[in-house]
Amino acid sequence: MRQPRPEDEAAMAEADSSQNEREEEANQLREKGNDEVKRNKFKEALELYSSAIGLSSSDYRLFCNRALCHLKLGQPQNALDDCEKCLSLKPYYSKALQRKAWAVHELVKSGSRA
Repeated sequence: MRQPRPEDEAAMAEADSSQNEREEEANQLREKGNDEVKRNKFKEALELYSSAIGLSSSDYRLFCNRALCHLKLGQPQNALDDCEKCLSLKPYYSKALQRKAWAVHELVKSGSRA
C-alpha cells in the first residue's frame, strides 16, 4: 500500500478544516434561528435554518427546527417533508415524530393528503 503524498495529506487536512468551519457556521445559524423562534419570528428562523442546512445537511436538528417554523407559518406539507428528512437522519427522534403527527393532522384537517 502506498503512502499518501504530502500534498494529498495537506488537501485532506484542508477539506477537514473546511468541513469543520461549515459545521461551526451552521451551528451558529441554528442558534440564531433558535433565538428567533423564542421571539416568535418564524419566517426569520426558517431562513436561518435553511441557510444552515445549505452548510450542513446532515444535522437532523436543522430539519426538525425548520419543520416547526413551517408549521407555525401554516405550511404543513413543507413541515412534513422536513420531518421525514429529519427522521431519515435520526429515526425515532421524538420531536420529529411529534411534529410529523402535527403536520399530518393539519393536512387532514385542511383536506390535503398527507
